[in-house]
Order: sequence, then C-alpha cells, then structure tokens
Amino acid sequence: METIKLALMDVDNTLRGGYFIWDFARFLKDNDYFRPESLGRMGDAYKQYRKESGSFAYTDFAGKWVTFFGQGIKGKKKSGVEELGRKYVESEESQRKTFRFTKDIVNYLNEKGFFTWAISASPGQVVLPFSENNNIRKTTATTYGSEGDIYTGNVDKTHAEGKFSKSLLVAQLMQSELGIKKDDVKHVLGNSFGLGDSRHDDFLRDVGGPFLIIPGWEKLDPELRDAANYYKYQICLQNGDVLSILESVLEKS
Repeated sequence: METIKLALMDVDNTLRGGYFIWDFARFLKDNDYFRPESLGRMGDAYKQYRKESGSFAYTDFAGKWVTFFGQGIKGKKKSGVEELGRKYVESEESQRKTFRFTKDIVNYLNEKGFFTWAISASPGQVVLPFSENNNIRKTTATTYGSEGDIYTGNVDKTHAEGKFSKSLLVAQLMQSELGIKKDDVKHVLGNSFGLGDSRHDDFLRDVGGPFLIIPGWEKLDPELRDAANYYKYQICLQNGDVLSILESVLEKS
C-alpha cells in the first residue's frame, strides 16, 4: 500500500488572484511578444463567459483561452517567452497578486511530508517559475508545441478541453507519473490535502482534507455551497489566516 501524501493545489484564485494566462498574455503584448488580435479574442471569450456563466460556459471559455494564447505566441521564440515568464512572475504585479499565505502553507505542507503539486490550465511558462518560487515540488500546466526554438501556435498538453475533470487527471497522473498503483489511488487521496476555489476543482471531493479558498462569503454560489457541505470542505477566506486553519486541521487528523 502506497504511503505518499499529496497536497494538490489549484493556482488561479487559490494561490494567487486572477487568471495567470490573461495576466501573462497582457505582459507579453506589452513586450511585443503576443499578437494583439489574440488578446482581443481572449477578452471577447471572457465577456461571453461572464454573460453565460455556468459550468459548460466555463469549460468552453477555458479551452478558448488556452487556444488563443497559443495563437498569440505563434512564431515567437520559446526561450524569449520563457524568459518573460520568469520576469513576469518576479514582477511587482505578480508578487502583489500572490496571496500572502501561499509560500507559508506550501512550506508547512512540505515540512509535514506532503508532496506539493500545482495543477493549472495556465501556461507552464509562468506556472513553473511560480511553483519554483513558492517551493511547490511538482507542476502540471498547459504546454505549447514548438519547432526548435519557435512556437507553432499549437497546444501540446492541457486539461482545459471539453468537459475536463481535474479529478480524473490527477488519478491518471498519479499512476503514469508518480508510479502509484491504480488500486492505491483512492487510499492515497484519502490521506491527502487539496486546495481549490471552485466547483471545477473536483479533486477536492477525493481528498481527505479538502480546502476551499474563497474571496468572500457572498461569492459562494449555491452549487458550490452544497458541494462544500456534502463533501465537508474546510472553507477559508483569501484574506484569512489559512495557515493557522491548516495547522489546526492537521493537528486533529
């Protein structure tokens, strides 16, 4: 029986405010490294999502953003985009958007023997350096195809497609990348923690310690509230003392 303990973490609006992919696209455009028309399409997709809302609208919107981002960096140097990704993560804007509890809870979970793992549909060019800066041990993010040092505009790997499920993705990657046996997946998740901010972070339903990070109680929609009650999510405010709550829960477990 596997004994590894995971700490699964969504990134956008869980460890930092906003959407990394949008922030980075704007930063790249300001540095003449992103096609303006692609940024415009991303903006239109967001407006459509806000108008329609709902889970199906979200998956369609997320998939479009991933696609449009790839089109935006088509023909650009991979090394240049990656360098700008590191610069954005270090920028004042990005540092300001990173929640004050992020590095503290990651360090705490690492010290307690958890294998910290960030899972995001945002581009790896920013999620990877973000994870490194915050001592997260493993990262799963969207990657883009390239020929040599030039981006082709195609999406290489992403989970932001169709009716995607982070729960299924995690179970698959636990087996293929961590070598955990299929029969042990449920047991490992039962001894693991998860942090997310929405109903799309469905891996929270699988872990023994699910934490829901929200900006305020007024943002907790009925569907998410029902899921939180049914699956016994520990609800934390973005501006609250998340580390203390986490420590308290772990001491009791």
